[in-house]
Amino acid sequence: MKLKVVLKKVKKEDEKGYLRISVRENNKTSLKSIPLLPIEPKYWHPTRQVVKSTFGEYRNYNKIIEQTIDDLKANKNFKEDGIKTNLLFLETCGKIIDTDYAKYSTKKRYINSIKSFSQFILYKFNKDDIQISSLTPELFEHFASFRKNQDNGGDNNIKFVISIMKILIKKLEKKYDINLPNNFYNKIISIKSVEKKKKILTPDNFQKILNSPPLENKKLENARQIFLFNAFANGLRFSDSCTLRFCDFEVSIFNGKIEIRFRKIMRKTRKQINTLVSFNSILILAKFLPKDILDATDLLKLNHFISAKQMVKGKTDNPEDFDNIKESLTINLENSILIRHFSSNEISVSVAELIPIRENYVQSLKLQYKREGKDDVSIDILLSSNEDLKYFNALIELVKKNVKIKMENRIKDEMNLNLEFYKIISKIINHCKINKPLDFIFPILENEDFKDIPANGDFSFINENQHIKTENALATFNFHLGEMCKILNIPKISSHYSRHSFGTILIATKKDKEIDLYSLQKALGHSTIQQTMDYIQDLSNEGKDELTKRISDRF
Repeated sequence: MKLKVVLKKVKKEDEKGYLRISVRENNKTSLKSIPLLPIEPKYWHPTRQVVKSTFGEYRNYNKIIEQTIDDLKANKNFKEDGIKTNLLFLETCGKIIDTDYAKYSTKKRYINSIKSFSQFILYKFNKDDIQISSLTPELFEHFASFRKNQDNGGDNNIKFVISIMKILIKKLEKKYDINLPNNFYNKIISIKSVEKKKKILTPDNFQKILNSPPLENKKLENARQIFLFNAFANGLRFSDSCTLRFCDFEVSIFNGKIEIRFRKIMRKTRKQINTLVSFNSILILAKFLPKDILDATDLLKLNHFISAKQMVKGKTDNPEDFDNIKESLTINLENSILIRHFSSNEISVSVAELIPIRENYVQSLKLQYKREGKDDVSIDILLSSNEDLKYFNALIELVKKNVKIKMENRIKDEMNLNLEFYKIISKIINHCKINKPLDFIFPILENEDFKDIPANGDFSFINENQHIKTENALATFNFHLGEMCKILNIPKISSHYSRHSFGTILIATKKDKEIDLYSLQKALGHSTIQQTMDYIQDLSNEGKDELTKRISDRF
């Protein structure tokens, strides 16, 4: 029999709950009342099984809880002499791993933890296994000491193995109705995690990768392009980009523009990815898409788009920059302001150049009028009626107007160009979605090896052979990235640098706008905001899709 005090609410929305004793006996659980008024959950300590001292009557409550437990034990002839089972510990854990975990990668991690603990068992007891009744909290302290003396005995590794063992013990405790001593888990050694240095790629080195001319080695060039795609696609994990298929993509019209997205389930977390494919991502994607369905005209256009160095990313220029754009026109050199600065009536000039000329002329006129004894009102009237100044102001307005028309036409042309590019990409994607939906986008994995995974399935529960294929692909990809770094003369990186660097580069390139931390959490697919804060800090007020566009536009 096992006893535990729990706090239960009558209704989920209740602010307070009643303390009850959970009695587990013969694989059945029942609740026994404790004669106490309900309390708020914040006052109950489930681990220590006591009412916290912040509650006014905590002493009286804890006394009644203890008395109720003692009475229950006496009535049930309760005995607590430790674990009463002769089941073999590692063997039983192996069975639980085999039956309770479907994901191969999880099985592998748990089995490796069991192997690590079995080495310790062999060292301490000279046995392959021990009975569950031999488990004690002190045993885990000895395990930690043993591992620290080994070459691979880092604190994080030890902490991970112990956490896995605790999970398995809790499962076998419930499955086999094992009665562990009170506070068994709390007495197990607690190891602090050692903070790992984040794998961050600096913006300068990211620019080197981005702006590098195509590498002669095709495998290295493919690795460079896929790395950039992952960075621009919200820091996509390699495990998700290598399994990206045509069936994951969808093309739609949003606000009159073609929008390309991909939706899939993250292999690691099984969370849904719903990512806007930014312009830069599409430009990279275009290099890997099959071109055999295109006619000669579309193929020529696509090759031009891919090779173009100055493709527009669907954004307008800063209006403040318009003042620096020069406009060609003819002027009247009889104007007393213009003749001082120009020798020909055909000029090319910007608003930014004309404004200082006007200000200097106005200042000189004001000084002249003051010397003549004119008052401020008279000076203002004289300036407003000055014909040369009127002509000059009209010139400035004309330059502004012509520049605006020119920029509007240029933006329209660029938008049409981009629309044409998106149409060709959409045509390829839609064709492949129908004719080969299960084909991978990138040349990393073989389609045949994963044909059993349907279009609406995910890659979380791949078999052992498929897992080995993806692990080998990752190792090869990281090797190619390392070779690329040697050529570009930057520090060695791995696939995960694109993920960590997504937020960091975003911060380094932000200007007047801020970025919403919660949107970034969603973009990266983190389960908690703390994970996101570990990567970057001090972000606010933008949306997930806007993040994707911003990082694409900034590079």
